[in-house]
Amino acid sequence: MYLKLHRTLYFLFTLFLFSVGTMAAQSIESIELSNTNICAGEELTITFEVENKQQAAIQFTTNTIYTLELGIGQGNKNDQFIPSNIEVEVQSENAPLPGNKERATIILAFLIPDETSAQTNYVIRISSQNPVAGGTKKELSGIFEVFAKPATPVLSNNAPICSRETLTLSADNGETNVTYNWTGPNGYQSSVQNPVISNATANMSGDYKVVVINDVTGCRSTTVTQTILVKGDNIWNGSIDSNWNNADNWDCVRIPDINENVRIPGNGITNYPVLDSDITGRCKDLVIENQASLLVRNNNLEISGVINSKGSFDAGLATIVMQGSVNQIIPASTFLNNRIENLLVNNSSGVSLAGILEVTGSVLTENGNLNSAGYLTLISNAIQTALIDGSGSGEVTGNVTMQRYLDPSFGYKYFGSPFSNSTIGDFSGYIDLSSAFSSVYNYNEAREDANNNDLSGWSPYTDATSGLNVLEGYAFNLGANATAITVELTGMVNNGPLSRTLTTTNGRFTKGFHLVSNPYPSPIDWNLVPALSTNIDGAAYFFRADASDEFGGSYTSFVADISSSGGSGSIIPSMQGFFVHASEGSTSSFLNMDNSVRKTDFAQEFYKNQEITNNRTLVRISAGFEDENFQDPLVIYFDNFTSPDFEKNSDALKLYNSNSSLPNFYSITSDGQEASINGMPKPEAQENKRIPLGIKTERSGIITFQLEDLENFSGGGNLFLIDQERRVSIDLQNEAYHLPLEKGEYKNRFFLAFSPNEFGDPSILFDDAFSLKNNSEEIGIRMNLKETESGQLRISTITGQLLKLIQVTANEEISFHEIKTSGVYLVTFISNDRQFSKKVIVRK
Repeated sequence: MYLKLHRTLYFLFTLFLFSVGTMAAQSIESIELSNTNICAGEELTITFEVENKQQAAIQFTTNTIYTLELGIGQGNKNDQFIPSNIEVEVQSENAPLPGNKERATIILAFLIPDETSAQTNYVIRISSQNPVAGGTKKELSGIFEVFAKPATPVLSNNAPICSRETLTLSADNGETNVTYNWTGPNGYQSSVQNPVISNATANMSGDYKVVVINDVTGCRSTTVTQTILVKGDNIWNGSIDSNWNNADNWDCVRIPDINENVRIPGNGITNYPVLDSDITGRCKDLVIENQASLLVRNNNLEISGVINSKGSFDAGLATIVMQGSVNQIIPASTFLNNRIENLLVNNSSGVSLAGILEVTGSVLTENGNLNSAGYLTLISNAIQTALIDGSGSGEVTGNVTMQRYLDPSFGYKYFGSPFSNSTIGDFSGYIDLSSAFSSVYNYNEAREDANNNDLSGWSPYTDATSGLNVLEGYAFNLGANATAITVELTGMVNNGPLSRTLTTTNGRFTKGFHLVSNPYPSPIDWNLVPALSTNIDGAAYFFRADASDEFGGSYTSFVADISSSGGSGSIIPSMQGFFVHASEGSTSSFLNMDNSVRKTDFAQEFYKNQEITNNRTLVRISAGFEDENFQDPLVIYFDNFTSPDFEKNSDALKLYNSNSSLPNFYSITSDGQEASINGMPKPEAQENKRIPLGIKTERSGIITFQLEDLENFSGGGNLFLIDQERRVSIDLQNEAYHLPLEKGEYKNRFFLAFSPNEFGDPSILFDDAFSLKNNSEEIGIRMNLKETESGQLRISTITGQLLKLIQVTANEEISFHEIKTSGVYLVTFISNDRQFSKKVIVRK
């Protein structure tokens, strides 16, 4: 019986032995097999000995041929063999027996062909011959068994697939009682016939191999290999439209998430992706090929992996969120024009910049640090100024450049630095540090001359190496050019708790005021600062340069959510310098801030301009020269939690303007303080308020007093400006008051009269001690005294003859009937504080 084989069953083995002659014949002896049973497709090791028979002294030749023949039989001459013409080189370790040149042991490996069928009586015959006939044949004296090799399995799968989909593998060789052994990438193994891999990832791509093992014989089939592709990239095709959040635009037919790589091809695409105001975009690695584009607009794009942009990545109106688990790098030239709106870091391992990045909105290190490496710029323009949000647990390290847009740039601006390492020299591109008239001043509340006389707190500060101290403000004169400029500083940003000690002398000119600044690269909420500080009043004072006098300007104040001008609020922009006042009686104060006071607010110009809404009754009046187009405002507001006396958290002092063409207008509290904002309890229904006002002018001219704002003023109340000297009352709700004033200071002349109801008696407006009733036959008197005030009322003739002396208090009403003749009579009130008289005509 012959084997049905698909390849030749006979092998020729050439043994290379060292010889100097030829051998006519060899004898083959001692044949041994490594196994008596073997699987098809495996190697059978055969060992035998050969001996020269013709000449014992002649060594083996190098060209003896050995042939192994596989046959079926019993090991005799009737066995059937098929000749082979394949020669196989004998391994070099086959050599003559030691010390014997005539004998050698030959070890050959014989591969049982895959197609060999299962039989128990296989035999091997070994033949040797020289290039000429004469060799011998030797048949194996025993038989061995061959187990059939399992059929080669047929494979199938559902690849290619996208990452995180299910990979299904299948193998079948049509047999039973077999085991399927799978191996694959990254050490994958399975003994299941049809394994299923859930949530496949890109690293599962590669060659999967399977072999079938017979459970009885252990024989293995031929190993079959199949290459599987799990696509790690969700590739954009744009087949429907440009909507990032349309799953049909992606090869994987799903919207990418934070664990999926995204690739945007550079050619053959009709619609390139746009991520706008819809679902937040997410991806792991982001690849934008050359000539490809991605537009993110009014939305967030979260990236957990690597950015590789060779095309156009437009995020100028977008928030880029870096939220990987290992340090992420934003490469140079990643974004169109190197600009994005917002950057959010949510990566505990941090994010690093490898090239220029301009931010027009905010940078938030929510979790982990941002290493700017000197590449980060916070952009400022007429719309807004970018900021670093202080609410995160991380921080920005490395140098940062921050811009501040100023329009106009005319005159003095009060600056502070958001950096810990700034110097005056950083402003050298915007001011002349060598000018004869100093362009930079710092403010020393305790400044004195050599004789310890009080001086103004302003002191020249022009040394380019002098530092801009944290929380300290400086006055910079940017010159007479009214065009807009953008100031740019670079340094290490301030972050976390900061403190400045303010030593106070309450000098004649400085009066306990200190020039400080916002120390952060973001706005702060002043309302939150006083509670963190010690011996600091609750008011902040801001300077605004004049439009025509580069050395002059005016101050506005803010306290308790009230602005003296109506144009400032609690939000103080970055780089803004401003005044604070050390509380009365303190010699040292501590101005403290931390990240809790920082705010994300883009609405503030460098000089604050903010609308404040509250529900308190508020009166804002102003005074200014008629020939000028600017006024100095003050505010009276009513709140039952306030006091008529000055209160540091409810009222703001008057900080005098530096412009001689602008008067200083203020109210006077009950304890004599000059206030730009004065809070007091709301009048009762029948109560009338007279609030003393003061004004100081540096030149003569016509002054205009006028009403600027009247908020929450309802019920038909009255508001009058009283000129006590001229005995004039002006209804400010209907007209302004104009009068000439000489240079000087005026107190106790002007008053603001306020009542929820109509003033029934005009004398109340002028704080007259009494008023006279209109009765020609008698003298009717109504007293108008303060609640605790008392005195004597004298009724006399015009020549001084006393007719009546009456002790009076408060609001008594008196009728005097004892007049006998017509004439002019005199009514006089006398007390320890004042004397007041009126004439009255009686007709009989």
